Amino acid sequence: MFADSIRPLLFLVVFQFFGVLINTYTLTAQDWLSLGPFEKPAQMDTNDRSLRMANGAGRVGTLKFSSMKRSSKLLLCTPFDGIRVSQNKGASWQAPVLAGLPAVGISDMVIDHCNHNVLIACTGDADAVLDPNGPGMNSEAAQSRGIYRSADNGATWSGPIGRWMDQDGKEIVDFWKFPSYKVCRKIVQHATNSKMLLTIIHTNSYTTKKFDSYVYRSLDGGLTWRQVLAVADGCFKDLEVDPNDKKIVYVGGRTVYRSMDFGKTWQSMQSMGLPKDSLVNRCEIALSKAAPGKLFVLVNYRKGSFNDLFIAKSLVDSLHKVCSGAASPTWRTTLAVDATNPGLIYFSAGNKVNRFEQSGASWRTVAAGIGLHDDLHDLTADPTGGRIYASTDGGLSVSTDSGKSWLECYSGLNVAECWGIAVSSVKDVVTILAGLQDAGTIMTRFQVGDNSANWTIVRGGDGMKPAVSVSSTSLLYSNDGNNNLMYRSQDGGATWKQLAIPRGLPAEYLRPLAVDAHRPNRLLTGYNDLFYSNDSGNSWKALHVPPCQSEKNLIVSTAFAPSDSQVIYVAYSQPTWSNNVRGKLFRTSDGGVTWEDISAGLKGAAWAAISTLAVHPTKPDLVFVGFKGAASIKAMCSESGGKGENAWKDVSSGLPMEGDINAICVDPDYEFRVYAATHHGVWELSSANSSWFDINGSARPVYTMDIVMDTVNRLLFAGTHGAGIRMLQLR
Repeated sequence: MFADSIRPLLFLVVFQFFGVLINTYTLTAQDWLSLGPFEKPAQMDTNDRSLRMANGAGRVGTLKFSSMKRSSKLLLCTPFDGIRVSQNKGASWQAPVLAGLPAVGISDMVIDHCNHNVLIACTGDADAVLDPNGPGMNSEAAQSRGIYRSADNGATWSGPIGRWMDQDGKEIVDFWKFPSYKVCRKIVQHATNSKMLLTIIHTNSYTTKKFDSYVYRSLDGGLTWRQVLAVADGCFKDLEVDPNDKKIVYVGGRTVYRSMDFGKTWQSMQSMGLPKDSLVNRCEIALSKAAPGKLFVLVNYRKGSFNDLFIAKSLVDSLHKVCSGAASPTWRTTLAVDATNPGLIYFSAGNKVNRFEQSGASWRTVAAGIGLHDDLHDLTADPTGGRIYASTDGGLSVSTDSGKSWLECYSGLNVAECWGIAVSSVKDVVTILAGLQDAGTIMTRFQVGDNSANWTIVRGGDGMKPAVSVSSTSLLYSNDGNNNLMYRSQDGGATWKQLAIPRGLPAEYLRPLAVDAHRPNRLLTGYNDLFYSNDSGNSWKALHVPPCQSEKNLIVSTAFAPSDSQVIYVAYSQPTWSNNVRGKLFRTSDGGVTWEDISAGLKGAAWAAISTLAVHPTKPDLVFVGFKGAASIKAMCSESGGKGENAWKDVSSGLPMEGDINAICVDPDYEFRVYAATHHGVWELSSANSSWFDINGSARPVYTMDIVMDTVNRLLFAGTHGAGIRMLQLR
């Protein structure tokens, strides 16, 4: 009888429990709508040179052809969102489903020559920069997560595949554990035996600060990998197979290594005319079907203002320098030779392309990248000749006239790398500003329900965290932290004025920007000190936060309390590297006259870095702090403004290991509802004592840099770093 009496009560409790879950799910886990940009944004002002130079779709990596014959199908590797596929020679692109592939980019891949449905891909960003002085090397989301295999042309993937062995055949455990601290940059397949594979990996030693490098070889299709070459500080960046003799393989790092037996044994080529490896950042390699025995090497130096191009005329000849070009950054250095005309050699020079070409009996160097987007990451020669493709920070372009002109292949890419977004909260009207990596600041405005985002580029350079008046569509701010530029528009983006922000001060690459919710003419931005403006950015004054005496302490995030703008929080970058946390987070309640260090107890800042902070819309003492580079603590909060004993609480439960937080926003319509932009998409925390849960829905959980809310129309916007802008309707 007792059981019968409590059964209805249990049913009610269970029903209410699942009702809460269902309600939570329907609030946030609907499908996201992608807002692109799917096409290159239109120029606001065609006479503005800065807009022309920065106009693009987003960064892409190496290009692959579905066969060595002329084919309409192309596969394009992207650094943060897998691959894109074109069925019409690059005229338009689609993103495949990519089920089973982790939420990272693809650095390189091979298409099995025996079965074109089989793809084997290296994950990560080919040009990830490993910084040994930062938590997680400052590139956790870009590091490789292993090698993956698809048997259905990229629709589904399995991996990471393979057991990894050292040179003695001993297995290396947890080889790809996140963060891997590795960049797996290139992979090649034997011409006749598809089971034979080679790949290169470089990492960074915490003790020596060197880029130790390795070649691994598989004889069973990737099930087992064995180390066949290890070079301390080798900095391996390139791996190429000779198209005329498929047993010959080259590796490019500080110098060049050659194998005559598909990777079983290796010899250094430094004594064959190359500069000393102590002088070199990296060597890029190119070969051509039309030039048997010839080797082309582009040398990028640690110091100096030039890259040098070397050529060996045969397998037994030494390399000789033939020309030079402007030095390019080590993460943007590439070389390609036309497949049918070895007299056409393309290489990166500065941020552009140079062509070294044969003209009669002589050679000459000419600029070959006029009109091409800056920052070249890869050059790919069409295997049938006549075409050269360039992968840049703006997207993919192709030239059919030896680099004299370039055609953009941007349509449908949707690969914009967003650093920051801002949105106004006006009934039924949405205005969005988005700052894009090397593609400027873009804007769209549309009616709620229409959702057709027609983007316009309004500022050039590197677009970063913008700002808007939350209650107006007229007052807008663009922000370029990399170039220390800020602009203001007072007419909804039609015209812009450059602001006289502080000069000559150290700052984070992503210099923060915050606007007062009630006084949009009041701004904050951070260097090694916090600066504010009361006149819409016309003039600035330092607030003298205590750590500002050190140029090593840089402000990474700042925020007004929305309900009391006299309350300001400011966070400094880099961990304390000590459990005694001090000098990382400060608070003022009088507009910056006095400051209080509220870092004590903020355990996430001990061995990881603060990445962001956010204040509750109606509670100035409820503050959330996000971290990156930590194994466990991803977020903490305080309900007392960080003051008092045990002020900080760890609220990281539920976030995955790869769920480092880049941005946080708080829903004003709920007591405790928080959204986070993470390395693994968007997550939600619905109460102080619950766990975070994934609200990506059916959207691929791409590396996401920013999250903001339109509180009037209840719209959530996510700025992904590699798949554009996304929008979610909240209820």
